[in-house]
Amino acid sequence: PEETEGEHSHSQEVELSGLLGPIAPEHIGKKCLVLDLDETLVHSSFKLIPQADYVVPVEIDNQSHNVYVVKRPGVDTFLQKMGELYEVVIFTASVSKYADPVLDMLDVHRVIKHRLFRESCFNHKGNYVKVDSERGLDGHCFDDA
Repeated sequence: PEETEGEHSHSQEVELSGLLGPIAPEHIGKKCLVLDLDETLVHSSFKLIPQADYVVPVEIDNQSHNVYVVKRPGVDTFLQKMGELYEVVIFTASVSKYADPVLDMLDVHRVIKHRLFRESCFNHKGNYVKVDSERGLDGHCFDDA
């Protein structure tokens, strides 16, 4: 049977309710853009980077370490433009205690709608991967190698 536009939107909302949650009304009909954090949007290092845009303290084995983060050139404008066109999702194999503060500072235009961290992934042959068959991403595997 043929669906009307309203029925299609409702069924789409129900089908796309997995890891990312229900699709927001403003994103219905938009494509989902999944971006990697490290080495795509930013470069980070435990070694001192004098021109770091951010310094994020991270506790590892009960010891605090500074992570020095440099934004990629043009990243602010890029994210703003992508947020106008897509539902923006960040996928990273980094842990949330590092990535969350970086994304909080990086997302000045508040366009990142979902964050997937190492905790959302599984280790497959030494790489962290996430398969999301619940959100219209059937058969797509995101590999943060």
